[in-house]
Amino acid sequence: MSKTFINLVGTQGTGKTTILKLMESEMNFNIITEVVRKLNKTGVSINESGNDEGQQIIFKTYVDTFNNIDKELNWVSDRGLIDVASYTKYLYDHGSVSKQVYEEQLAFLNDWYKTHKVIICYFPIEFDVVNDGVRSVNEEFRKEVDNNIRWILNELQIDHYIIEGSVHDRLELMKAIVEF
Repeated sequence: MSKTFINLVGTQGTGKTTILKLMESEMNFNIITEVVRKLNKTGVSINESGNDEGQQIIFKTYVDTFNNIDKELNWVSDRGLIDVASYTKYLYDHGSVSKQVYEEQLAFLNDWYKTHKVIICYFPIEFDVVNDGVRSVNEEFRKEVDNNIRWILNELQIDHYIIEGSVHDRLELMKAIVEF
């Protein structure tokens, strides 16, 4: 029997990883995290420095990861394909990624989320971003990526929950979503 698979989507510094770690400890979820950070350590360009090659590598890594999870277990990821495509859209809009890469990702998303059972939980910007040496602290970049996420969710008509409030409120909402 297939278990629950959740993607927490949102721009940098919206509290996804905090909730992911609580879901791991309190709700017995297996986690997928730090994918982009690990790729960045291998030289893949991210954030405003991204390019075709990097965005393709990140996207493919998530596709491979998601397609190879053990479907007998509960999973939560602090990013998803929607996140990657939203960063790709930012880079396309600013001339750093080709139209081909951007359109390929959107087309793939359109098909993938229609054929895979994934609960999408969108985390809007509610907090200031914390400079951790990897995240971009550029608020305009962050807002534009957030707008791209919302655009993708609406444009592709991807069902999703909006997760807001305190850490406690967010965790309680996640518990209710899983129970439902």
